[in-house]
Amino acid sequence: MTARAFLGLSPTDDPATWRFVVEPQTLTPAGAVQGGCVFAAAVEALEGTTGRPLVWATGQYLSHLGPRAAAAVTVTISVHGHQTTQARAEIVHDGVSVLVAVGALGARPSEWDGTWVAFPAVPAPEACTPRPVPGTGDGATAVCEVRTARGRSYLEVDGTRGPGRSASWVRLPGGGVRVPSAGDLAVIGDFVMLEVPDAVGVGLSGNSLDNTLRVAHAAETGWVLVDATVHAVAHGFCSVSADLWAEDGTLLGSVTQTLVLRALTADGRPPPRERRITGA
Repeated sequence: MTARAFLGLSPTDDPATWRFVVEPQTLTPAGAVQGGCVFAAAVEALEGTTGRPLVWATGQYLSHLGPRAAAAVTVTISVHGHQTTQARAEIVHDGVSVLVAVGALGARPSEWDGTWVAFPAVPAPEACTPRPVPGTGDGATAVCEVRTARGRSYLEVDGTRGPGRSASWVRLPGGGVRVPSAGDLAVIGDFVMLEVPDAVGVGLSGNSLDNTLRVAHAAETGWVLVDATVHAVAHGFCSVSADLWAEDGTLLGSVTQTLVLRALTADGRPPPRERRITGA
């Protein structure tokens, strides 16, 4: 299954406009589309409209997209150079802006190539146990299986702070072995939230204010390692980043996020709250 099929993203007669129909597998337990899936729809549309591979993109979340929504993704090209395109994508449902993303796309011939961060020494996915995910386990968290490579889950923390470094293996959306697309990496990178409880030592949930993806090398894989570093927690917000690795140790890309943190309820669910959900 491709990322676009998983997301419910399809082209229209206008090459700058895409149709984003919410699929059940993209929902969170709270009933809104997972932030990584919304961001993935934007980056896939950017690639599809420009015809160039993503280098970098960042998205700002403005609202939540509900389970019965059919949104439009509109791409605007700001600069189209010989080898690099700068562009913008906006996801809108019923006049409400859900996400605005900007990015750069393209490929340039170069004699330099390499990776300077190191693939961590962690067990292979098949040797790791499932990592519990807060909530019901439906939607994206059920489709993209998660296994603990390093660190504690929200069920295992005891108030003791961790080192701020943990990792999970996440199966590609829809399963199978393939070269992950930018959309695949955007979905998987959003699971970085699962690494925060180990650092803080408390069962936490959170939603993304922003999401940034930088694409590196390409390699076939069935699982992607989210090797996360929690940089800081302050004023109720968390700054976290992660390197994304293929099973063979190829660096696929990196993600960064700012998260709004909230304590989980006693039964391990995200706390009830009012959300700006369009299409609910």
